[in-house]
Amino acid sequence: YFLLIVDAYTKWPEVIKTNRITSVATIGMLRSVFARLGMPELLVSDNGTQFTSAEFLEFCTTNGIQHLTTAPFHPQSNGQAERFVDTFKRAVKKIQAGRSSIDEALDVFLMTYRTTPNR
Repeated sequence: YFLLIVDAYTKWPEVIKTNRITSVATIGMLRSVFARLGMPELLVSDNGTQFTSAEFLEFCTTNGIQHLTTAPFHPQSNGQAERFVDTFKRAVKKIQAGRSSIDEALDVFLMTYRTTPNR
């Protein structure tokens, strides 16, 4: 599994590889990202159970984060993030076809994506 985060303003991506997608694991990963990049005012996510749990609601409330979820079965309502997910999947698949490990593919993707000018 991967936790994909995209800053809506700067378009800066964070991708975290994980073997658990529980609320507790997700909160821990977000806490680590927010410790480096700062606390967001708004977080938009899908309706995964890790984002709709009582623990996640408490995390957002405690940290002053407004949490919005996309409409169920309509991921297009979070277009920027969905475009990034599509770009990520296609790129990592191509990179791995060159016999790279998933960790190497992730590093190559992030370095390339982060150094490519946004239009």
